[in-house]
Amino acid sequence: MVRLFIVRHGDPDYDTNRENGGTLTENGKKEADALSSFFCGMNEPTHAYSSPMGRARLTAKLALSKSKHFSGDSFDANVGIEEWSQELSNWRLGRPEYVTDPTKKPPAVWDLPASITRSRMGDTKEGTDESIQGWTHTCVDHALYADEYTELCAQSDAFLERHGICKHLDAYKISANHDNRRANIVVFCHAGLSLTWLSHLLHIPLPLVHSSFWLAPSSVTTILFDESQGAQNNHQNMENGNTDVVITPRALCVGGTDHLAAAGLQTSNSRYENYERPSGLKTNSL
Repeated sequence: MVRLFIVRHGDPDYDTNRENGGTLTENGKKEADALSSFFCGMNEPTHAYSSPMGRARLTAKLALSKSKHFSGDSFDANVGIEEWSQELSNWRLGRPEYVTDPTKKPPAVWDLPASITRSRMGDTKEGTDESIQGWTHTCVDHALYADEYTELCAQSDAFLERHGICKHLDAYKISANHDNRRANIVVFCHAGLSLTWLSHLLHIPLPLVHSSFWLAPSSVTTILFDESQGAQNNHQNMENGNTDVVITPRALCVGGTDHLAAAGLQTSNSRYENYERPSGLKTNSL
């Protein structure tokens, strides 16, 4: 079955090479190096892609340094650049009450404290009944980016379709004979982009994903395009001469850091946070 690995970049240095999307701290480079052992054997990628931003590209280069097809001189030729997978840097909480320091950027929308988001969600049942208001009505800060979210979902589906994975109702389908039916696809990208992408793949309302999950630097999120849920229909389709197999994205692991433990590393604290905590974990100070 198809597996999709969504990898957040290692511990970031946003200031160096800022015009090209930053780079990694020394700890971030160690984290990315540790990924090289993960992407061997059964996890060896068949397809590899990166955000165009420097911190993601460097993570990809170090993580794939032991790969048969993407290391060394093969990296630039074989690792595709996906413009849509760069960080959602403009998805900001712009209302005055969120701007606590005018010299800094407002917090990202995925950093809105979970207590605020969940209180707004209430009994929302997004997508089940047109008479029930969804998150685009109740979560006002997220609703500002509803159009951008729709566009990102379309770009995600177009990306998957290039690999033979086509949208089908609330799931996907792939030809039973397609070469990519056993593909391992890896995308090196960013925390906000990854969480937002998960909302689409797993069919979970965006604000709940933003308020419920956190992805450590260099963490690996593994999505299996599961064939078991449609097994009976898939068998009937083949008997009827239709070779399409229904596949449903399921999370095997969100934010996995086993590679750090295997290398004797801990998730490094970020110099950008107010307290000792890894990059992306914010204080609830809004």
